[in-house]
Amino acid sequence: MRAPRPAAVALALCLGAAAGLPAVWLLTRPADDVGARPSAVAAAPPSSQSGTPTAAVAPVSARPASPAVVDPAGTVPTRVLVPAVGIDATVVPVGVARDGAMRLPRDATRAGWYRFGPRPGAGTGSVVLAAHVDTRTQGRGAFYPLRQSAPGDRVTVVTTDGGKMSYRVVSRELLSKRTLPLDELFRRGGREVLTLITCGGPYLRDAGGYQDNVVVTAVGEQA
Repeated sequence: MRAPRPAAVALALCLGAAAGLPAVWLLTRPADDVGARPSAVAAAPPSSQSGTPTAAVAPVSARPASPAVVDPAGTVPTRVLVPAVGIDATVVPVGVARDGAMRLPRDATRAGWYRFGPRPGAGTGSVVLAAHVDTRTQGRGAFYPLRQSAPGDRVTVVTTDGGKMSYRVVSRELLSKRTLPLDELFRRGGREVLTLITCGGPYLRDAGGYQDNVVVTAVGEQA
């Protein structure tokens, strides 16, 4: 298995809606983003593991994502909730396709956790959850309401052991998929953040579908 290549990831996150004819939802770019994505190095916990990146970014494509880094018996996310905007979705582990792109669940009502990245509560890196905004055949996706999220919103991630990780949204951005900062969004080092991604921006059928990604960043807090 390989870590997703930047171009492939950006494309994969928008394929579900791009296949449709009239899209269920057409986003327009907001005048301004809200909040600010936190620095990867600010308040980053010291690492006791040799070779763990401590720089601001760790390139996703710098090394393969070996299955050995995933412990099947370990605690993984099973559900994500953002009550302020009505998100309550089952989360399933996802990996990468043969072309190196991050997979998304076929069921648009589910979100995918990038299982070759950090786990919730690990204390370091970007925990990535991604989901469709909508599809031609299934309608609205799990992260359809993500564009409405705002700084201060509470995000709860439930794990397989029944634990609940609590995060607080600090930023929402609408980023062009052509310039998506994947090295930052999928980093494995630095302070822990929760990164939620879906499609956004204008839907242009002839240009391949949604042109942007909605990216919401949240930081951990005491439940």
